Parts: sequence; structure tokens; C-alpha cells
Amino acid sequence: MKHHAGIDLTGGVDVDAGARKEFQQATGTLVYPDLASALTDAQPAIVTIATPPQTHAALVCEAAACPSVKAIICEKPMAESVSDCKRMIAACSGKTMIIGHQRRYEQRHRLLRAFIRSEAMGKPVAGACTFSGGWLNNGTHAADTMRFLVGDGPWSIYQAKGEVFSAWVSTEHGSIILSSGGNLVPGYLKAMYDDALECMETGRTPECSGEDGMEAVRLALAAQESHEAAA
Repeated sequence: MKHHAGIDLTGGVDVDAGARKEFQQATGTLVYPDLASALTDAQPAIVTIATPPQTHAALVCEAAACPSVKAIICEKPMAESVSDCKRMIAACSGKTMIIGHQRRYEQRHRLLRAFIRSEAMGKPVAGACTFSGGWLNNGTHAADTMRFLVGDGPWSIYQAKGEVFSAWVSTEHGSIILSSGGNLVPGYLKAMYDDALECMETGRTPECSGEDGMEAVRLALAAQESHEAAA
């Protein structure tokens, strides 16, 4: 977060030397070949994990063990299994952990949730989210978006071809559709880091917590299993 007024970027980590050089040239900060070196040298308060999903659990647990780290932001999907999610949550006990399901922080989805909660069109009665891509990568987004908008249901998620991400909510007096695809209103990353800073100061639960990330993984994997069983 080079341009966030409340955060100083202290460094970046990448196993690839070329990527480290590119990052250093772009940001002017220190770079490290592994997380252990960065944690020891930079002593960061916030660590962002933006690596492949299969590496999330080990890296989050490693970062959480560093005394200087107060918050961890982990890219979605949280992990490849519910058991890994549980391990990550346990490791981050007493620290802030945010999972990067960015639609919780994006302006249009926030406005839609506020409108649904106002019950101007009555109570929500059903919902669905159609997404393209893999079940873990974008299916977790779909599950988390529906939980964010309408809670625990009833709703469904559907995998589709092409480039699509569309949330549909049916209420007592009509329906609402928000189609976002990969085009999100800028500002959601700042909102995510604002959330992290406030949670660090107050102990409040983040907008998208580890428990939320774990539930998105559980629901996406369950939907995938059901889809494959019916195929």
C-alpha cells in the first residue's frame, strides 16, 4: 500500500529474482527471497499474502508467529481445504486476519447490501451468483458475495462459461441483479486496509474474517462436489 496515508510499505517478497527486481524498481523498497528474511529484517506490522492458494496456510502461520505482525491480509481463496483454514485461524488467534474477498469492500456491493438490509423491496427470499472460472478461485468469491448480501440463505452458486460474475437477489417485492465481472469500482483495496487498521486498534472482527474465508471455501467445495456428482 505505497499510497495509503496510514501505511508505509517496507518491502516485498518473491522467490523469483526477476520479480523482486521489478518490484524494487517500481516501489523503491527492500526485497527479500523468502518470508523469514523479510519478517526478521523489516519487522512489519501488516503482512499481505498474495501467493498461490496451496502456499497460504504455511505462509500465514509463519507470519502469525512473528511478534511484530499485528494483521495478515491473505488473498482468496483462503486455502485449498477447510482443515488448512482452521489451522490458519488458530495461528492468527489474537491478531487480525482478513481474507481478500474484495466485493465485501467494493462500493457497489456495499450499497446493494445496505439497500437489501433497508427492506425497501421487502425481505430477501432467495439469491444466486453465477461465476466463471474455477470453484476455489471464483466459486469462493460467489459464495462469499451471497453470504455478504443475504446471509446464510437460501441461495445458490453456479459455474458458467465466458467472463461473468453476477449476483441476483430476489425479495418479497422484486429482484435485483448486480453484474460486476472483473470490473470493480476502485477504492476497495484502501477500504480493506482501512478495515485492517481499525481492527488492529479496536479488536473488532474484520469485514471479511478468517471464519468468512473458511466458510467460502467450505461452501465452494461442497457446491463443486454436488455439481460433479450430478454431471
